[in-house]
Amino acid sequence: MRYFTKEWYDLMQEYGRTFGLEKAALRNRLDAAAEAFQRDLARQELPKGLFEKFNFHDGDILDVQIGEKYGDYVIKVSSPFAVYNKVTFQRAVVKQDSIPVGAVWLYEELYRHALGYEAHVLCDSSLGLRDTKIICADILFEEVF
Repeated sequence: MRYFTKEWYDLMQEYGRTFGLEKAALRNRLDAAAEAFQRDLARQELPKGLFEKFNFHDGDILDVQIGEKYGDYVIKVSSPFAVYNKVTFQRAVVKQDSIPVGAVWLYEELYRHALGYEAHVLCDSSLGLRDTKIICADILFEEVF
């Protein structure tokens, strides 16, 4: 994660427990990161609607599969904010922290990469916060249940 890091998430949690001037200062830090991300996202020139489909906020990770034939990384997720519930990262390489079944998908970032896309997902799990980075050729979305 470049913007919505583990540290950013910890600030979000602190923000919920804070009042007064300290809360305003935290809000400014959180907003600055969100605004920087939006500027960076605009420069990515992603296909229309791709990032919107990639929003699985507060989604429960139901299944994770790694395809042997083409190296696809498939995640089934149930999110109250998503139309789709299956995302396939085609010809994927997980660069850090795989996503465990049972985790909760918190935040996502998506960037262009020389090989296609670079997806970042911050999840909360029994293993703690997981900052997953996936490099892939393409991303497909399906509604399977």
